[in-house]
Amino acid sequence: MSNKEKGSLITENSVFKAILSNKEVQETVARAISCTSLELEEFLSQRVCTTKKLSFYTDGGARGNPGISGCGVVVDDGSVKKGYFYYLGIQTNNFAEYTGLLKALSIAKEMNAEEVVVYSDSELMCKQITGEYKVKSPQLGILYKEAMLYIYNLKSFKIKHVRREFNKDADLLANMAMDEKRNGEVEFTTAIS
Repeated sequence: MSNKEKGSLITENSVFKAILSNKEVQETVARAISCTSLELEEFLSQRVCTTKKLSFYTDGGARGNPGISGCGVVVDDGSVKKGYFYYLGIQTNNFAEYTGLLKALSIAKEMNAEEVVVYSDSELMCKQITGEYKVKSPQLGILYKEAMLYIYNLKSFKIKHVRREFNKDADLLANMAMDEKRNGEVEFTTAIS
C-alpha cells in the first residue's frame, strides 16, 4: 500500500473513532494532553460523525473570469451547520464551482457519509455531473473525473440546482475566501446565516 493510499485511510474521523473504541488508548491520550478520559471522550464524541446522511450547499466565484476566486461549503447534518471557505487564487468561476463540490465530497468522505445531497447554484456543473451536459473544458474534465470517483463510492448521491437566493450561506463563504484571501471555517449562528 502506497503512502498516498495509507493517507487516504487515515482521517480525523477514523483516528477519533479508534481512540473512542479503546479505553486504554483513550486514557493514554488523555494523560498526554492533561485532561480526564471523560473530557476526552466527550470532546471526541462531539466530533465523530455518526450520521451517514449529509447535505451540502456549495458555491464558487471569481471576480473577473478568470480572477480572484474562492469557494464556500456548508455542511448540514440535520442538527448542526458548519461552513468552510477556500481561497483559490486566480481561477475561473467554473473552476471555483467544481472546487466547492470537490471540497464537499472530501468532507463527506472524511465524515464517512454514505448518502450525500449537494445543492449548488451552478446549473452548468449540476447538469454536467448528472450527465445532461458534456464536459468540454479539459481543466473541468479533470475536476469532473475526480468528483465522479468520490461519487462512485457513495451509497447515494444527488446534486440539485438551486437559485442563488437559496444558496446565500455558501455564497457568503465564497466571498469571505475572496475578500480575506485565505481558507477557514465557521460555526453557523444567526449572524452568519
